[in-house]
Amino acid sequence: MGAIYLSLGAVCFGTNTGLVIARYGLRDHLMWMSAAFWATLSICAYGAWLPYAPYAIPVVFIAGVATLLRFHATRRAFLCVLAATVSYAASSVVFSFLFQPTAIPGVATFVTSVAIEAVVLARLRPVDSHEVAS
Repeated sequence: MGAIYLSLGAVCFGTNTGLVIARYGLRDHLMWMSAAFWATLSICAYGAWLPYAPYAIPVVFIAGVATLLRFHATRRAFLCVLAATVSYAASSVVFSFLFQPTAIPGVATFVTSVAIEAVVLARLRPVDSHEVAS
């Protein structure tokens, strides 16, 4: 059962990674952070059936998040990635409850959730000095 939730988390971070790449490029620090979470959750979902995975996955994940929140340089970027990803997940859940899971509302739900995530990402992204100069 845990692999399902890890997979859903990986999907959420995967859409965020795609949005960051499309908007800010491959060398952006938000892309690397989002891609790292995407890869980590994907690997954890794949290995969730291993015997010690239920003990190791939460410890590794909590240690990684605590490390990111400890340093001021990574805290804002992490919270920006997390807020955009949570907005996607929350809007997907809300839309899934509002509409029957058929093909057309499913596509509309996905597109709308990605649009909401893009708006949140654009509003919360930390402003870099090179963006202010241009």
